[in-house]
Amino acid sequence: MSEKRKHARARVLMEVDWGDTPACAHGGRLTSLSVGGCFVQTQVRARTGSVVFLRLLLAPEARNVLEGVLMGRVAYDLEGVGFGLEFMRLKPDDERDIRDLVEFYLESPGPDEGADEEAP
Repeated sequence: MSEKRKHARARVLMEVDWGDTPACAHGGRLTSLSVGGCFVQTQVRARTGSVVFLRLLLAPEARNVLEGVLMGRVAYDLEGVGFGLEFMRLKPDDERDIRDLVEFYLESPGPDEGADEEAP
C-alpha cells in the first residue's frame, strides 16, 4: 500500500522544544517536516490525540528565519522513538515559512549525497 501525502515532506535534523504548554518543557529532534506536520524524535511520550506546542528556531543558510511556537495534534506516538504531529491553525506567515524551509531542505544535498565521489 503506497502512502500519499498532501504536502511535500523533507528530511531534516534540527533540535526543537515541545510540550503541552507554550513553555515547551521537553527537548526533541525534528526528523521530517511538511506544511501539514512533522515527526519529533524524543524519549518522552506524547499521548495520541493530545495538543502539543512546538518551538522552532531556524535559519538555514540565513535564507529564511522561522521562530515561534506552533500548535499541533499528536497523530501517533511510537514509544521510545517519538511522535507524529499534525499542525493546527497555522498562521499564513508560518505556513509560508515552513513551505520555504521544506523547499530549502528538499533542494539541499543530504548528508549522504556526494559520499560516492572519489577524492582527488
